[in-house]
Amino acid sequence: MIDRELFEARCLEDSLPDRSKGIGTYSEKRLHRILKSLYAGVDCQEIPVGDYVADVLCDGVITEVQTGDFRKYLSKLRYYLDATEYKIRLVIPLISEKMLIRMDEETGEVIRKKRSPLKKGFFHGLAALYPIREILPSDRVEIDVLLISAKEHRYSERVKYRKSGAYISDMFPQRITDERSFSKQSDYLFFLPEQDEFTAKEYSSFGKIKGRELYSCLNTLCQIGVISRKKEGKSYVYTKKD
Repeated sequence: MIDRELFEARCLEDSLPDRSKGIGTYSEKRLHRILKSLYAGVDCQEIPVGDYVADVLCDGVITEVQTGDFRKYLSKLRYYLDATEYKIRLVIPLISEKMLIRMDEETGEVIRKKRSPLKKGFFHGLAALYPIREILPSDRVEIDVLLISAKEHRYSERVKYRKSGAYISDMFPQRITDERSFSKQSDYLFFLPEQDEFTAKEYSSFGKIKGRELYSCLNTLCQIGVISRKKEGKSYVYTKKD
């Protein structure tokens, strides 16, 4: 797992926006860049593997830091599994808590602060795996989910080409609040409630997740093989597998 103190130190070092690249541009890859630096030195980053480029390749392990949608990564991961003997570590950083700081762009004056109501947890990490569920579980694939605290600077100037109310912003990660790794089938038992049978509605209450992400979680767990489902009336009932 990641050295949390070193992560905080790197976040502090990387806490100033690069104005030469424009506000918001630099911050899009800030978290991705910090995490890559913690998994390997510069010489191990951006390594060609066949037709693809691995974020990190070190000691026989490919590390991919994924801050977006996994849908475009399936072919890449299949190639790693089929054409190489490398192990694969997929790192999913999620913003579990965020402080929104409204600032004046010219003076840097803080206008107001508030805590974002939007929070992500491990179940959101499980939902993110839905596009690659067919390659899970695997003794060559480890999923590292990191819950991260961050602050977001929102600047007072409106972005003219965006919808009304949008602002230029920079996101600054600060610390890791929690982390878990998933590899074996048994690791995914973490996502199951105590009862042997449950409905989607009951699972939504258990995982504090809803909508598309709720069904992404359930379908991923079915594919992994820790639950099954059967239709009763108009609804499905999910059952733990032995």
